[in-house]
Amino acid sequence: MIIDYDLTIQDLITKVENGKKYFYRIDFGEGEAINRDFDNVVFKECIMSVDFSKSTFRNSKFLNSNIKCCIFNRSDLSNSTIENCSVERVELREAILDGIVFNNNYCYGTVLNQKDLVLLDE
Repeated sequence: MIIDYDLTIQDLITKVENGKKYFYRIDFGEGEAINRDFDNVVFKECIMSVDFSKSTFRNSKFLNSNIKCCIFNRSDLSNSTIENCSVERVELREAILDGIVFNNNYCYGTVLNQKDLVLLDE
């Protein structure tokens, strides 16, 4: 995966607040974006390690991305998609996962699918 450019977490927040909904090949690095609205946002081939606690991701997509160490505790991921992503150390405690699609994700060399989602919610 070749990353085209870096954005800070604050850049991400500002761009989403200004209406941007699609992010491709961006490294967001580490940081916090707590209690934010990321509904309908698509992250494709992105890299991030962000605390997204209490944020909303309704109808959002994480595709072919590295979301290792992301925290989604008490976040709403209703009808979102996480597919072909690295999900090591992802936290989903008390997250709303109604209608989530979780397919072909990787965790320490193991492929995780829908039935394995409960492992991240512990």
